[in-house]
Amino acid sequence: MQVIAIVLCLFLVVQLQRGIYQRLWNRNLEAEVHFQKRSMLENELVKVNVTVRNRKNLPLPALSVIFTMPRQFAEVRSKQKDQTDTYHRNELFTLYSYQSITRTLTFRCKQRGCYTLDEMMLQSRSLFMDREDSEILPLKEQLIVYPRCVNMRNFVKNFQNLFGEILTNDFMNEDVFLIRNIRKYQPFDSRRSINWKATAKAGALMVNNYEYTSSRKVTVFLHLTQQQLEEEPEIGEEAIRLAKTWCWNLSRYGIESDLYTNGQEQAGGPCLLVEAKKTVRKYMNHVDEALARIVCCQEEENFFTLYQREMDAQRRDRFFVIISSEWRDAFQNGLLRLKEQNGQFVWIIPKKGRSSYHLKPGLKNQAIGWNIYWRREENFETINL
Repeated sequence: MQVIAIVLCLFLVVQLQRGIYQRLWNRNLEAEVHFQKRSMLENELVKVNVTVRNRKNLPLPALSVIFTMPRQFAEVRSKQKDQTDTYHRNELFTLYSYQSITRTLTFRCKQRGCYTLDEMMLQSRSLFMDREDSEILPLKEQLIVYPRCVNMRNFVKNFQNLFGEILTNDFMNEDVFLIRNIRKYQPFDSRRSINWKATAKAGALMVNNYEYTSSRKVTVFLHLTQQQLEEEPEIGEEAIRLAKTWCWNLSRYGIESDLYTNGQEQAGGPCLLVEAKKTVRKYMNHVDEALARIVCCQEEENFFTLYQREMDAQRRDRFFVIISSEWRDAFQNGLLRLKEQNGQFVWIIPKKGRSSYHLKPGLKNQAIGWNIYWRREENFETINL
């Protein structure tokens, strides 16, 4: 009888704890998964915090927090270098009464983009590990990974010449909001530039000497194909990095630039563009976000069909930076027409190591090849018209 009583008691205890955990395991239980940063550059380290809080007397001997990380994220401590698809993270915790635990995971994101964590699953086991309960909770975590810049010093020949050409052809205007220094009044100075406070202190007429700002504008055209983003991502991603690099360097020199691209945030959506006049402040943030969100391209074979209106409207006072690996005759003929119409431009062609392009002689001075593997300029062979 004693054995039967012991077995019966054990059975009742097991059933009791099963019932308790079934009803109470997720009561006053909190779980969070969030990125420590909201934005970063590709190949930088990003940390993900996984936090669980048990705000009740009932301990949780085995609580799993399961969530999905994109395949572009590789854990730093893991020996597995690449994942073929999205993969699940299963973080196991043991929580006592009123205990909180935070675990930090470190990842390296290999590609720019906009990433979200949509949901997580909590799985808990009872005290005797004989029952498992689960619950799915929504997540609203988002991380924007910006493309990194290309080292422009590798443009050993053409980069300096191109920027020199843009700068020397600038129309320089005084910027009344930036004062370089204060000097004595000269007969050719305007009375509007007199600094009356400095004049009172010095006892002589003093004028503001203003900094100069450039009125020359540049338009960066980034033309992609869907094949580049899907089948040849190396070329497409390098083209995006080049576009960011040009916008960033132009901004450093105070040259206003607009970015036009046929890239889209979603299929059927509008083409992404950033116009400097509409983003007076934090211009590069808008450029970064636009380039990070490109996931597809408008199906447009003819470059000039898409951009002709903008090129016609801006041709007089703009320098064009065209980034495209398109090299067919129709495209090159369009560039030749642009050159004949006094269009000032440079054509940057991202290319793989051994791929060859044949340029028409009229474009030899405008074309710059960019080897995506060696990150350097390359020359092209020319053909007769």
